[in-house]
Amino acid sequence: MKKKAISKKLTSIALMTIAVLVLLFIFFGPEQTFSKIQAITSGISKVIRIGQPEVKQFNATAPRELEAAFDELDRIFNKWAKQPGSYCLIKYSELPKFENDCKIVIKREYDYDKMVIELRCPDEFGAYRVVKRTSNETKIDLYPCIIGGKDEIKNAEYIAADNFYNNWIDKKSERYPEFTGPGEIIITGRYDLEVGRKSYDLEDEGLSDDSGEISYLYKATSANICFFVTFDGDPFGGCNSGEAGLDDDCIEDLNPKYNVPFCEES
Repeated sequence: MKKKAISKKLTSIALMTIAVLVLLFIFFGPEQTFSKIQAITSGISKVIRIGQPEVKQFNATAPRELEAAFDELDRIFNKWAKQPGSYCLIKYSELPKFENDCKIVIKREYDYDKMVIELRCPDEFGAYRVVKRTSNETKIDLYPCIIGGKDEIKNAEYIAADNFYNNWIDKKSERYPEFTGPGEIIITGRYDLEVGRKSYDLEDEGLSDDSGEISYLYKATSANICFFVTFDGDPFGGCNSGEAGLDDDCIEDLNPKYNVPFCEES
């Protein structure tokens, strides 16, 4: 019985609609009839939208200097990943002061088989959002790494900076690898870097050349361009190494004193 009643109501509504359309055609003609129908339906849609909750967009912004630093790192990694050669230094501009709690994330995305760099900053509610990211069209075929930390290879534990120190500074014998390769590196400040739950210090010795203040990266292999992490060494000078990286006094002497060459373009 209910189905028959609903069917009768629908039939009545359809007949009334047809009758109204016929009257509109008679009095206004086809063109004005269509315009009035459009106006009515537009009004209905506005009423419906008024009742819906507003979807708010939460945006995050980064300081201009930090965006420029991101752009330079993205360009440098992309450029030198394509160049032959390894065991050499690469210059980059010293990072600016990190503001707005922004951070730079460098990670290997295995789904896309490439390394990507992201600049992330919190929105007004503290949720981190990606402000800038390596272009999808750019393939940086590298793995993140640092000259620091310790790892294990072939069941033997090694300290990365000790191997680097041994190869370039002490020069008694060759030991590899000279780096550890975490899946993700997070730069949280001008001189602050995190790998997993461990914090490291980025080189802060105030290196400079004609372009201004600089820092070094190290191309350890064709697939690894690494950050130097450091610790405060002997205030009277000297150069050492450990799990925390290189003694910061070592960095300024990498070239020319210790003869670590700069990478050259082919």
